[in-house]
Amino acid sequence: MKSKIQELPNYHANKNIIELWLRDFFDDLSEYSFPRDELEDSMFPARRVRPLLFLTLLDNHKGKNGFTNLIKQLCLSLEIAHRASLIVDDQVDNDLMRRGAKTFHAKWGSDEAILFSHQLMSLALISINELDSQYSLRFAKTYSSMCIGQRADLGNINFNNLSYIGVYKKYVLLKTSSIYKLIFEYAALIQKLDNNFIDLYGAIGESFGRLYQMYNDYFDDSCDNINARGEKNYYDCNLSLFPAIVAEYGSSFAKKKIIKAMQSSKVNKDDFRKIKNLYSNNMILHKANLIVLEEEHNFNFLLKKIDNKKVRVATNIILSFIRERTCWDQKNIAASGY
Repeated sequence: MKSKIQELPNYHANKNIIELWLRDFFDDLSEYSFPRDELEDSMFPARRVRPLLFLTLLDNHKGKNGFTNLIKQLCLSLEIAHRASLIVDDQVDNDLMRRGAKTFHAKWGSDEAILFSHQLMSLALISINELDSQYSLRFAKTYSSMCIGQRADLGNINFNNLSYIGVYKKYVLLKTSSIYKLIFEYAALIQKLDNNFIDLYGAIGESFGRLYQMYNDYFDDSCDNINARGEKNYYDCNLSLFPAIVAEYGSSFAKKKIIKAMQSSKVNKDDFRKIKNLYSNNMILHKANLIVLEEEHNFNFLLKKIDNKKVRVATNIILSFIRERTCWDQKNIAASGY
């Protein structure tokens, strides 16, 4: 069955270009000793959603010989950094499976996961080493934001008088949205747009990233997929969409249970099943739908400000691709009484 993401303009050509760039990049780094088997495991194969979005946004910046070297180097840094972040994310969450295959740390061990994720990130920096500092500085800030957001998965949450929903949105912004913000800002910089438009593109990237994460959270939280990430003794109860809603609007019993689970991060399977049952409440489902719909409205409002058909087409195809993999559809809205 054809995936929705293949509807992106020039999908196959751009996907092939990305794969070729990555292979050439790693082949040219023979002086850097890194394990080839682990490299294959961490980098290939992959869907390449982020670099595909980046190239689609810049499709009109191809010359006679294709994309410029600047676009190539930025594209490489985005994908390599993303793959490094997946290794860290799976280890922090203690996930044993990702999309039907063993996670990096489950296959190669925690020590190798730590070392190899650091090595990948150093290679991402090498790929942009000779570029203008405006690109490398934005990259460094993005990676720092991702680390802060990831720390929330350890239960280290700083509320600063925000509601649970507010904190959830804050950490989604740091962990997931930051790299999409970077993609859109890079695209604006390459197009030589003024600072106001760079900020606007960044805001679109942030909103896109929030929706991307919310759709995934909707699947993880509301669907019966407790073993989808591999059999394990303990499960993470992160500050995700549904836990934040239960902590904000649930009964006193539910609030107490979910807050304790989020603070400890890891809970056993039986308790995790009980927590998942808290999410089936129609009021909780209704609140989740409202939050996602509000972000959809915000995203579409921002898109209208730039009046760029290419951006609208690319982002809507990718979001449709994410929605088709999740439980987010009109039936859920109807079930919650919206």
